[in-house]
Amino acid sequence: MVDVMVNVSNFIAENPLRKGMSQDSSGDRPELKCLNQSCVCPYYGGETDGSVNGCTLPNGQKVLKALRKEIRMISDEERNELFKAIRDMKDTGDYDYIATIHRLAYEQGGAHNGAAFFSWHNEYCKRYEILVRKRNPSLALHYLDSTLDSPLPTPADSVLFTDESPNENPSPKTSIKYSSSS
Repeated sequence: MVDVMVNVSNFIAENPLRKGMSQDSSGDRPELKCLNQSCVCPYYGGETDGSVNGCTLPNGQKVLKALRKEIRMISDEERNELFKAIRDMKDTGDYDYIATIHRLAYEQGGAHNGAAFFSWHNEYCKRYEILVRKRNPSLALHYLDSTLDSPLPTPADSVLFTDESPNENPSPKTSIKYSSSS
């Protein structure tokens, strides 16, 4: 991860006009190195009570550990909030920043070719989730259980590829538009 962060800094220096990829968004992102709620709490705009996971937002809401759900099990409201956070990440450059880390790690072979695959991606997902939760601390980075669709004779029949929400009350699904201007 450290080598990739250095390469992200080099990439940023060589591509100074990329939106959100300024020198101040290089590898020194202390919030992404946090391992508990009290460390990341100030980046959510909250105050820590000194305990490992104690964080209270200005509105009095306690920040809880992220509860990751299978993507088909989240409500329409959760989905809309997640997509809104991702759009904001794109608008501010954080999405490009985290995507560049992944791309460079892939190109170097360390993130996808070898024993480090799982540990590297655990850390990467943690950092991605922190960037999402900076927009809304109640969110989580959900997962996809692809085995749920394996019994289908045609993968295209998956509810993931329909305009219906996979929860109990079908309603139009919100697709991610990566920019508020698109």
